[in-house]
Amino acid sequence: MENSSNRLVSEIVINDAFFQLIKFGLRIGKVDNAKLSHLDDNDWDCLFRLSCNHDVAALVSDALSFSNDIPISIEERLKFIGMQEIYEKAYDNQIKIIAELLDFYNTYGIPTMIIKGISLSQYYPAPSHRKYGDVDIFQFGFQPKSDCLISNLLGIEVRQYKVSPHTNYKYKELSVENHFSFLMTYYGGNSSAIESLLEEELHQVMKSEINGRPVLFPTPNFNALYLICHSASHFRGYGLTIRQLIDWMMFLRNEYDNVDWAKVYGVYESFNLSVFVNAINGILIHVFDMPSSFAYNYESNECLEKKILNDTLLAPSHSLTSCDWFGKIKQEWNQYITAGWKYKIFSQNGPSLLLKKLCAFMKHPGDFQEQIIFPLKTEA
Repeated sequence: MENSSNRLVSEIVINDAFFQLIKFGLRIGKVDNAKLSHLDDNDWDCLFRLSCNHDVAALVSDALSFSNDIPISIEERLKFIGMQEIYEKAYDNQIKIIAELLDFYNTYGIPTMIIKGISLSQYYPAPSHRKYGDVDIFQFGFQPKSDCLISNLLGIEVRQYKVSPHTNYKYKELSVENHFSFLMTYYGGNSSAIESLLEEELHQVMKSEINGRPVLFPTPNFNALYLICHSASHFRGYGLTIRQLIDWMMFLRNEYDNVDWAKVYGVYESFNLSVFVNAINGILIHVFDMPSSFAYNYESNECLEKKILNDTLLAPSHSLTSCDWFGKIKQEWNQYITAGWKYKIFSQNGPSLLLKKLCAFMKHPGDFQEQIIFPLKTEA
């Protein structure tokens, strides 16, 4: 019992240090060196792994660089500096490759909007210190033409899961997800209706550039809807990361006054997203010191906030990986048994939502297999 109690205390201390360092790295808080002085090398190693799991290692590295008084050994400090350099190189490489792709798209008159990623990094003190992964783009109805050109002219395979809202291909080292829609609507329900609302927001876009190439970014209204829908999907499926929470906070801190919140919050309420949004905002208010003035119609639910935060702090798990339909059903069922409470946040009909999924796995197992859609076979 004593060892278990000690582990719990250590975990609380590490998590508290983790949050302090993230806030300091974002220039929105300070660190208490007295509290950090209790951390030994093992604790710092846990902090390093935690920050890597949640894609915020460069933010913690920033915090360490802002104060030489933080008590950490040079060996542990170098781990964070090394990871920060990896983030920076990945950012520089992504910018370079995206610029090449934009040149290609622009040559054929294909407009391109970047979702998430680079478009959100503008809100960070150091854009290169936001962790990057896939590049999500939307091309306003030109996606089939774009994919065909990518395949026929560049010889790149384009793949797709039938149930996915995008195709995907790899250009050099960069994984590109080319969206023809924004949400997976395969299971029916509310997703199709929200999809229509997101598409309405495309009548206006934000013009920007990357390395001198014209590019489009989503409007604040679009992001206020899409980021929450996307996070909700991750949360139900395999968990959130702290970086996703930080993305939302930095968006709110920079764009709150530019969002039509009466309209957006009406959508949240119509599609059972308001409880989730309130809980996420509550975490940001109570843990990351976000002013409550950035949380529209906020209603506190500390019990749910703590439950979601504890779930988030666990190492993010993976989405369904089994290839056969029976394996997918088994994984989905196990997920529901262990985290069925997540369904109830969005709907009182959690079991019916699960049933729809299971039926889809059984009726259309091939739709959950990745397929090559380009290059197309040519007739002899």
